[in-house]
Amino acid sequence: MAAMGHCCCKKRLYCCLLLLVWALCCRQTVVAVGSPGDGLIGLGMDGKTLYVDPPESGHVVVDGVNCKAEFEALTTTNTTLAVSASALADKVEGLKLRDDVLSGEMQQLRDSSSILCRMMYSRFQHDSVFELGGHSQNVRSLVVNGDRLFSGSGDNTVRVWDLTQSVPTTSHVLADHTAGVRGLAVDANGRFVFSGSSDDTIRVWDMSLSPPSTIHTLTPNRGSVWTLALHGTRLYAGFNDSSIAAWELSTLPALPPTNLFALTGHSDTVWAVVVHNGRLYSASSDKTIRVWDLSRAKLLFTLTGHTDVVWSLAAHGDRLYSGSQDGTIRVWDLPASKPPSNIHTLTEHSLAVRVLAVDNDGFLYSGSSDNTVGVWDLSLSLSQPQPPPLLSTLVGHTLDVRALTAANGLLYSGGGDVILLWDTPRC
Repeated sequence: MAAMGHCCCKKRLYCCLLLLVWALCCRQTVVAVGSPGDGLIGLGMDGKTLYVDPPESGHVVVDGVNCKAEFEALTTTNTTLAVSASALADKVEGLKLRDDVLSGEMQQLRDSSSILCRMMYSRFQHDSVFELGGHSQNVRSLVVNGDRLFSGSGDNTVRVWDLTQSVPTTSHVLADHTAGVRGLAVDANGRFVFSGSSDDTIRVWDMSLSPPSTIHTLTPNRGSVWTLALHGTRLYAGFNDSSIAAWELSTLPALPPTNLFALTGHSDTVWAVVVHNGRLYSASSDKTIRVWDLSRAKLLFTLTGHTDVVWSLAAHGDRLYSGSQDGTIRVWDLPASKPPSNIHTLTEHSLAVRVLAVDNDGFLYSGSSDNTVGVWDLSLSLSQPQPPPLLSTLVGHTLDVRALTAANGLLYSGGGDVILLWDTPRC
């Protein structure tokens, strides 16, 4: 009886396989299956029926017509296709493995090339490629937007430089302020320029006008405007009265920016603000850095460690960098849910670190009262515990460097009333 049952199971398996071939090769959807005797019947969606006799009879009947030969051919073809598909899948898998190996080798080659590039850059003294003159007092702020450079100066003006020329030239001079320009910001499209000044105002310039003109003037009544930062559609400013204020810019150009809130907590002038990953970081003469949650306009942490005025800030990845009158650059780790911690202190500058900037290639630039610009490699320090190495010191300014920005393979530095352009490592 057991042998007979096993035989019946084999018959039914054979019949089921034929039904499967019928369904696949004839694009049938089996909606009903019957089992008269030892055979098997399938009913397709179009009403056609398939009857499979027991294996020993070898009959395959579709709508009363014996199609045994055709079904055997279809079965053979299906088997061949299955074998071919399996072989193709093996080849694809082999190609994937080879591609993974090649990708790994290419990454190693890129890493080696990057390391070699950094080594070569650090071996040579670098000279500036251009010197731009035009301002009559210290250059305090620099911003690059597309093919234009904007520079703010103690001479009360903002100069706009055309970078498409072989030698950049001044295309416009924005001259409505009545005191030195300290902070600059430019929107992503390059239409609106924001300038903060010691005349206690923030001006909004529309570059689409001919000539570019002030369309709104903000008077926050908080003293001199020392720094500006633009993030999305919000503008942030740091003031002489130790506060920080925020404006919504989506009302431009028809209506002036809307004042949103003010952050208070510092006890002295705010010199720098940076927005990074939903938080605002502010540096002050009170020797601290404060960390603010922008979603709630709330103070989260106060960072201490510097022994004098904190002039400058820059953020990159999960690191914050701060420059101080004490001559140091401190590196802060920025965990998501814990207070930032000071993990390195860089002491290569001999005088105050007045300004910091980071480019998209992972290099930190520091401008100092020692008249130099430091170039620091951040690529290793982000993944390993050692401090970022100083790759090069750029020498060319005769006065302290107070403005920096990097874009399009060039570094722009403001020292005294001149702007110098330098090639960046591009590694």
